[in-house]
Amino acid sequence: MKRLIITFILFTTFVFLTTQASAMIQDDWLKTVVLIEQEVKNEQGQAQYIPIGTGFLLQSKEGFFYVVTCRHVVKNKDGSNRQGLYYRLNTKSFIDNPFDRRPINPLLKDLGVDYFLHPNPAVDLALFPVKVDIKKEEIKFATLSIFEGFEEIFPGDDIFFIGYPIGTVLSERNEPVVRSGIISRKNTDNTFLIDGASFPGSSGSPVITKTLPYTYERDKKNFNLTQPKQARFIGIISQQVRYREPAISAQSGDLRVIFEENTGLSLVIPANFIVDILKSGLISSYEAKERRMHKNEIAR
Repeated sequence: MKRLIITFILFTTFVFLTTQASAMIQDDWLKTVVLIEQEVKNEQGQAQYIPIGTGFLLQSKEGFFYVVTCRHVVKNKDGSNRQGLYYRLNTKSFIDNPFDRRPINPLLKDLGVDYFLHPNPAVDLALFPVKVDIKKEEIKFATLSIFEGFEEIFPGDDIFFIGYPIGTVLSERNEPVVRSGIISRKNTDNTFLIDGASFPGSSGSPVITKTLPYTYERDKKNFNLTQPKQARFIGIISQQVRYREPAISAQSGDLRVIFEENTGLSLVIPANFIVDILKSGLISSYEAKERRMHKNEIAR
């Protein structure tokens, strides 16, 4: 009995310490997201900025910086680039300049690239390179070392996701919304569903597994209490899953209207597809060109 009590106390202390560490890690996760907006003109011809999506900050293996978001956030249905897009990130100087709003299309033109897309047009992913100053901006970049593959996640796993659903954006500062849920189902097309409601503006939100005070060895069906499981990036939200119910006229039998409801489920594009883009020839060519330009500047 005495041994059981000591074991319980040690385990409780371990859970508490790990939970505290998890909270610190999650503070960093909040800094990995940027707001994506679109400029529109009001009736007076004044510029207004409408939140349309979320971006996730990523650093490649070669040290280049990118924003990951959904293809439909930056591309029109006909495949053309949406105009008037900006990404907004926080600065470290809250009083003088609380955030920077930077246009995307002029940046792509200056760099001589377009959005980096997955070769499969059905994969709702887009990456674009960014130039940032990590000494001035209040941001963090994820790296491939914290990615978790599709084959390593399972239904029932606890997750959280971070983004900017419309109606939650603040004018003074980027303050994303954090929501939690679980993995609901792995689909045959290598996407997966989460039990976590998303809304317009959530597209591009990173989905992250929660830190746990143990590691579950699935092949051995064993809980390893000496090895905590750290939070891992597993994908980005593509869209909410809707339930559609047709209303049929009792008199004519014709379809009158279709009612749509948010099921509370969201479709997620897994991290594996992002890795596919990062390993593509277009990314390699862009990074090689940037390295050459940097060397030439130093030589001058």
